[in-house]
Amino acid sequence: MLHQPVLSLTPVLTVAAGMVFLFEAGMLSGEFYLYAGFAFVMAVAMVGFGIGPPWSPLLLGVVSAVGFFVPGWRYYRLRRRHGLTP
Repeated sequence: MLHQPVLSLTPVLTVAAGMVFLFEAGMLSGEFYLYAGFAFVMAVAMVGFGIGPPWSPLLLGVVSAVGFFVPGWRYYRLRRRHGLTP
């Protein structure tokens, strides 16, 4: 359709991931604004430095993994500390 290799559009997916974190920040916790900003910075870096298909999906995965794992781990520890985990 666009006559482009599929993985060359990874920065667009990174912007979409940043928007997901932005919406999560509005609904859940302001901590997600940090991860949204990190995703947007990575998208700009992918385009600005010409980081291509071998590395851009890996960077998208790292940004998403950190953005979901760190808050989840924090909330898990908080819940365990208060004795709410079975």
